[in-house]
Amino acid sequence: MLSPRWLKVVRDLKDNISRTLLSVLSIAVGVIAFGGMLIARNTVVTNLNLAYQASNPSDITIDLGPYDRALLRWVKNQPGVRDVAGSAVLNGTIKKADGNDQDVTIYAYADYPTIVLNRLKGVDGKYPPERGSFSLERANARTAGIAFGEVARIRLSSDKVYELHYSGSLYDVTTPAGPAATRWNMYIDERTLYDLDLDTRPTRLVIQTTPGTTISEKYALSDRLTDALAKRGFTVRSVNVNERSEHWAAATAGGIILILVLVGAVALIMSGFLIVNVVNGLLLSQKKIIGIMKIVGADRWQIFGVYLVMMASLGLLALIIAMPLSILLGTAIARFISGVINFDIVQSGFNLPIALAEIAVAILVPLLFSAGPIWSALQTTAAQAISEVAARQKASLQERLLARLENLPRIAMLALRSLFRNNVRLVMTMLTLVVAGGIFIAILNLREGIPATLSRNLAINNADITLSFGAPISRIAAVNRAMQRPGVTEAEGWLTTQATVVRSEGDGSTSILNGGAANARSVVPPMVSGRWLNAYSEETRDEIVVSVGVLDSEPSLKLGDRLTLKRLGVTHTFHIVGFVARGGGAGTSTFPAYSHYETVERLAGFSGLATSVRVMTADTGIASVNHLVEVLRKNYEDAGFLIVNAQSKAQNLSNVLTALNVIITLMIVVATLIAIVGGLGLAGTMSLNVMERTREIGVMRAVGAESPDLRLMFVIEGLFIGLLSALISYVLSFPLTVLIGSALGTALRLGTIDVQLSWVGYVLWPLIVSVVSVLASISPARRASQISIREALAYA
Repeated sequence: MLSPRWLKVVRDLKDNISRTLLSVLSIAVGVIAFGGMLIARNTVVTNLNLAYQASNPSDITIDLGPYDRALLRWVKNQPGVRDVAGSAVLNGTIKKADGNDQDVTIYAYADYPTIVLNRLKGVDGKYPPERGSFSLERANARTAGIAFGEVARIRLSSDKVYELHYSGSLYDVTTPAGPAATRWNMYIDERTLYDLDLDTRPTRLVIQTTPGTTISEKYALSDRLTDALAKRGFTVRSVNVNERSEHWAAATAGGIILILVLVGAVALIMSGFLIVNVVNGLLLSQKKIIGIMKIVGADRWQIFGVYLVMMASLGLLALIIAMPLSILLGTAIARFISGVINFDIVQSGFNLPIALAEIAVAILVPLLFSAGPIWSALQTTAAQAISEVAARQKASLQERLLARLENLPRIAMLALRSLFRNNVRLVMTMLTLVVAGGIFIAILNLREGIPATLSRNLAINNADITLSFGAPISRIAAVNRAMQRPGVTEAEGWLTTQATVVRSEGDGSTSILNGGAANARSVVPPMVSGRWLNAYSEETRDEIVVSVGVLDSEPSLKLGDRLTLKRLGVTHTFHIVGFVARGGGAGTSTFPAYSHYETVERLAGFSGLATSVRVMTADTGIASVNHLVEVLRKNYEDAGFLIVNAQSKAQNLSNVLTALNVIITLMIVVATLIAIVGGLGLAGTMSLNVMERTREIGVMRAVGAESPDLRLMFVIEGLFIGLLSALISYVLSFPLTVLIGSALGTALRLGTIDVQLSWVGYVLWPLIVSVVSVLASISPARRASQISIREALAYA
């Protein structure tokens, strides 16, 4: 049989169901937010890596001209190579009836079931793709609008269009295919190339290094291979080294959800402040009981233990609700992200460490936040505890100021005076609403700031239209053909190539080196430090401007330093004259750099060629630009030049924003959870106010106060709290915008996100918090209106 002290715990939990329920919900919401974010993070990172490792990913990718399969045996015998595979990779275009053609990368494999590196998995329709048909990567298939069996017109070379049947979709985890990707991924049988009278020889080498190979050794191996391939007569078009043994989006996704975990931790702490209010209300209602327990011989530690057990019991009850809901929340967020990044969830992120963490916070948070108020209340003597005489304090400054507000309606005046009855409780109640409002407004500010930041970063290519060629073409021809089209005001030929940073301890990260005119109008350099390129001369030919992204892998670089780049054994030492913003933010170690066309031309080994053309238009309207994109594409293709990517500046920005809006949505969800915590806190505070003013309510009813007046008074009081918190949220939103923007910019590799104030947040949050405040006040207000005069005057 339970001892009296533990019977008291059970009775207290049972006798005041509303208070128990409010306490449990206050704890549960915090645990749900915190645990849910942990589960989401673990689910995303775990399943990303599971999917990536299951594909048996390659470490080095080399694109070159067609080669015989005997080359695969030679590569596999090279030191440091564990395995190698080859495939034909082509660039093409799906021709659409509406004229908005879609660029595609086409992969041709001889035998899909036997693919060893970068494995694929069938999803819908027929897999592998049959001879004469094609498959799409599933992320592209969702928006393709093509039915299985339907015939698609596909341009696989500059002057021929072929018809292939769409047979199914497949999953390729190693290739980006989400909403931010500008090109679709298409897969065909190698025999289809033969049927179309195209070269069936592979053009890509995918290489897996031996276990334990460091990143420096990967770069060294790629350099040895490219040098050897060049000596064997092959033209190496590009080299890509995978520096991480995890999914390409794992670091970014993990960083984003880590931010959400921190915000979830804030929600947990805010729920702790609600516990303080609940405990204060409990101790107030049991003031006499505490005195009686002391009189009959209970010491402070015994009473302290009774109330701590009660709080631990509330935490356990909250855990019963919170744990399954946190799993649902975390899984839902992970599935939401999986649809954007394109991966499968095959394993739950909920595990024993997370379960133990939830149990710990569900119990420790109530104990930690309630210990102080409980111990403070126990300092009261038994005589003081059972006494009904309250000490009369001198009127405070705020009371004297409120007394001057004589023109307010009587009910509003009473509500306003009651607002400051307990300043500590008021601060703790408002704190949660203030933080929720600050985060909510800051997130909407960031939603405004991210497009501005992207526009600034992407301004390095400020052309209205950029067209990239499948192979370098004459720079003069590229410019002249664009200038022939009506609506084109200016065209610039650019040369882009890959180069590797040369370091004393071994080769470093990869640079996408862009060469153009120093005074090019298509460039609006977002300078971080230093300056842009001066006009080309013998004195300035070695100048280079690099993205600050280089500092991620080459942190020692600074203005004025020398930077040596190597391509196919040819090296050139540049002089760093400026740093620009990161650009689009994607990628890990690959960074863009800019130098004079003539310098890049010598390093790349091309003479008078361009890999892309940047076009400025007279009409920058979206419809006009999109139409001109297709006109230019057709113009170049009719002349025998293959366009592998054609995109407008507006479309590029839209693709990136589509992915980033997912992050903003997730953060708004977390801010909403904190707002719910704030609403529960306000409901608890209003309930305490009703309890404390029970006798006052009785007196008011005795002198004629009606039930609607009492209800309105408490609703107005709650509304005052909400609106006051909204005003303070305005102030808090400024530093939170900077803080969250810095963390988000780091996770997304965008640099510092521009601070842009959103009027939507500043207008919407007071409306939201007003609704929350009214809803939180309704139940306590109804309780107040139902207290009879006899019940109120008999309250002790």
